[in-house]
Amino acid sequence: MTATILCVDDDSNFRRILSRALREQGYQVETAGDGETALERLRTVHPDLVTLDVMLPRKDGFSVLEEIRRGDRGSRLPVVMLSGCRFTPDYEARARDLEADVVLTKPVPLKTLFNVVGRLVPDGKAASQNRPLDLSGLFTELPFPALLHHLHGLRASGVLRIQQGTKKKLVQLRGGQPVSVRSNMVKETLGHLLVASGTISWDVLHESVRRVKRGEGLQGQILKAMFMLDDADLAHALYHQAEQRLLEVFSWNSGSFRFQQGAKLKGETVGLKRSPASLILEGVRERASLEQVDAFLTERVHLHALPSSAPFHAYQDIGDDPDVETLLDGLDGRRNLSELSGLGEAERRILYGLIVVGRVDLETASAGNRPIRSLPRAGRVAREEVRVVDDRAEGRKEHRARLELTELAARFEQQDEFEMLGVTSGSNDAAIRKAFAELAHRTHPDRFAAGSEAVRGLAEQVFDRVNRAYKAISTSEARRLTAERREDAQANDLGQKALRAERAFQRGRGALRARRFGDAVTCFAEAVEAYPEEGEYHAYYGWSEHLAAPADPVALRRAKKRTLLSKKLAPQCAAPFLILGRLCNVEGKTEVAERLFTRAVEVDPECEEALQELRLISLRRKRKRGVLGRILKRG
Repeated sequence: MTATILCVDDDSNFRRILSRALREQGYQVETAGDGETALERLRTVHPDLVTLDVMLPRKDGFSVLEEIRRGDRGSRLPVVMLSGCRFTPDYEARARDLEADVVLTKPVPLKTLFNVVGRLVPDGKAASQNRPLDLSGLFTELPFPALLHHLHGLRASGVLRIQQGTKKKLVQLRGGQPVSVRSNMVKETLGHLLVASGTISWDVLHESVRRVKRGEGLQGQILKAMFMLDDADLAHALYHQAEQRLLEVFSWNSGSFRFQQGAKLKGETVGLKRSPASLILEGVRERASLEQVDAFLTERVHLHALPSSAPFHAYQDIGDDPDVETLLDGLDGRRNLSELSGLGEAERRILYGLIVVGRVDLETASAGNRPIRSLPRAGRVAREEVRVVDDRAEGRKEHRARLELTELAARFEQQDEFEMLGVTSGSNDAAIRKAFAELAHRTHPDRFAAGSEAVRGLAEQVFDRVNRAYKAISTSEARRLTAERREDAQANDLGQKALRAERAFQRGRGALRARRFGDAVTCFAEAVEAYPEEGEYHAYYGWSEHLAAPADPVALRRAKKRTLLSKKLAPQCAAPFLILGRLCNVEGKTEVAERLFTRAVEVDPECEEALQELRLISLRRKRKRGVLGRILKRG
């Protein structure tokens, strides 16, 4: 018989997702939304494990845990405490005194939560941990903005299938980030969106559709061949198409969803580069019905609003909108939502969106009798520093992010918490908060949503390390406790592998530039061994093997095999297409190589190496035509 788990959380949307996720793993699940109800369920259900949120109405999580430990079987009952805010030293001390088994800060990756639950349930009652998650439901019970937000927090990867009547859409999620969207709606096809934007005419649209039906290729490629789009136009149009398909769903008041963990859409996808929080906020502001917004706020008029203190939520990238900043400035936790009833429609939409994405917390008690616990505002700190890491508008390439994160991770290994944040042991709380805000804003995982798996894994590691450093020295009491029991936090396994592999990869790139091909082979082999899931490493491994033995046909075949594997592992990376195109060039397959270089540019419009290859092919073609013309004239 598998274990029964009691999930206690005041966020009804989170309860629904968490309970369904645990049921999919084979557990029996009961839920409660406040402390009093949790104690009633404990007396009747007798669970084998409790997940317990700290901030609960009617009785907080610590009070509930205290009563659990007083009970006959409470001393043996495993309890996982969850908190949406930063755990203070007082919180930690109280959790230790009450013998909480594990303390986690939300949002928690689903895999981490499953591992913790599986480890704590009594022997013989553990459920299968290998079942892919399959969640389904209705938007009337779990609205789309909340669903997307929680899947982001859980770092869920898979396909989200959504439907309203005859409308059907598929959203590919990778680590909680929406990376592509497909739709069965005619008005959301690429051609119709280009007509709506005035980029092409109806005549051009009909001609492109006719050519698609004749099997001449995809519509985007056909429009390029018709000289209606260039590579940059096509990349922008495909990105805009995917974004509009997703934003349209925010207008749905009804419909159904199904999320299948691990599922993948067939074919190539177009990566969305915006953070989920930014997309959700825009969808709510521009598409959601006002009735839905007001109904949500009306149900919570007794709650007090204040900026979130959870770093993951507080530093999500939501853009730089002065209206958003003005609203956040006015939230200090001393007024409940009924006292904010004078807000206009635009402000209510913003407030709802900020609550959904976790940038604003709702609490039962006023902040008037306690310190405001909000963090420094991400939107107004170190804007010039942010550009170093997130300069997509200026054509940032992925390797810049890698270099930045790798440098930070390597530096953090040699530094204590004060050195990491760039402060001294004599700095006050305000100076430490400001330094943390700058560093957290630079390293938030959302800023690397378009990166490879290795980059995103490295970003998660670096952001977590920054957060733990701040937690250790954020207050005078925390600094005292840290000084008493200083211990260097060990990087998690994924972060260690990613860092080791990335260092080897950067050494390999340096060896390639220096034309030390043998050394490059050794470095890329080390990167592949340390992190075989990263597709780009395989591509460069194969390319360096060919360069080390350019006359060896066996090395060429091996290089192509590695690059094809790279293309499968990293379909949204330009490197596999670039290198495969170069290998085809070596074989004399110029037309195939040209298509691959074009695909590399579609994936990354700033891929200078692929653009240079295309220019060379075009130049050779013009020269050939010129020579042929001179021969014909002489004849």
